[in-house]
Amino acid sequence: MNRWLLSILIFWTALAAAQDDPPAAVKKTFSKLFNHANNTEYWEADGFFEVNFSIDGTQKIARISESGEWIETLTYLGEKISDANLDKAAKLHCPGSSIKTVTMIEKPGPAVFYDITAETDEKACKIRLSADGTLVSSQQYTIEETDEE
Repeated sequence: MNRWLLSILIFWTALAAAQDDPPAAVKKTFSKLFNHANNTEYWEADGFFEVNFSIDGTQKIARISESGEWIETLTYLGEKISDANLDKAAKLHCPGSSIKTVTMIEKPGPAVFYDITAETDEKACKIRLSADGTLVSSQQYTIEETDEE
């Protein structure tokens, strides 16, 4: 019984330690930009850290280089587009589709983009729009049906 409890304790300790410990420069930049963040988790990626967090219930991901340079922040906006220009552009570039995800991307500059994924029964559309609704990139593909046997 003691070995079993010890195994469980080791498992939970390892799971809690799975979060990556970022360099001080990453923590400093994050704290400066997002001092009101909650539920903060740091994850090491390819040459940068992703910081998953929330502010006022909104999920975000900040990407910060190992040297502490802010790369970008992604904010998940759900399925709704609240800006009329963005909504019009999404309907123009993905006609007949229903919006599945909207993500706001903020980059230094300042630059703001919106990644929108929309679908019909047969195809999906992924577009990136600038803040004023100008198309930056577009990708359309067929949704493959799964065979149920």
